[in-house]
Amino acid sequence: GSVLAERMFDLIVLLTLIFVVIILQLDLVGGFVNRLIFEPFLSSFSNNFTAFLYLFGIIAAIIIICSILHRRFKTQLQELDLYQKIKTFFSGFWAGMNTILKLKKRSLFLFYTFIIWFMYFLMTYIVFFTMEATSDLRVIDGVTILAIGSLGMVVPVPGGIGAYHFIVKAILFELYMIPNEIAASWATLIHTSQSLMILVVGAFSYFMIISLKKKEKHEHTESA
Repeated sequence: GSVLAERMFDLIVLLTLIFVVIILQLDLVGGFVNRLIFEPFLSSFSNNFTAFLYLFGIIAAIIIICSILHRRFKTQLQELDLYQKIKTFFSGFWAGMNTILKLKKRSLFLFYTFIIWFMYFLMTYIVFFTMEATSDLRVIDGVTILAIGSLGMVVPVPGGIGAYHFIVKAILFELYMIPNEIAASWATLIHTSQSLMILVVGAFSYFMIISLKKKEKHEHTESA
């Protein structure tokens, strides 16, 4: 629940960034976002409107049936392990969502969130200087690529592979007139460098946690 709540808050920050970028660079970014996101979405929605209605009807029917069964066989269901696991999951999810509203140190939470997203920005902006074609891009351009490019990481593919490259390459080519080959190389470079950093630092952190837990367990055993 806490993890999902934290991801939800990150999604809010991302949508806010996208909104700010579109407002600040409406002439440059507005048409691009419309062509890349809204037009394909609306086109897909209009072409599959009947399918959406069927899907909505099926989901609504499942919810109604489950609700009726739950009320009628509540006592029997409570004895099932699967029911208890599902109940525990949703209870944990709801508790996690409430953690944001009941934080004791909200300012610290917001500060950490700002630092995380600022580091995300630096991971994008600094890579501009690795290539001559991108070295003249500004701070606002870094924010633009961070905001819109992050949509490629939201797509349900492992690590945003492919989707992230496509969006970032399209931004560099269509907005900043950077040649397609260089744009593709830059997108690959930034994604690879970030992925390697996460793997290395993540593995280091994992073994550090194991080491600290073993140390705490050893100290607890000695004190006992």
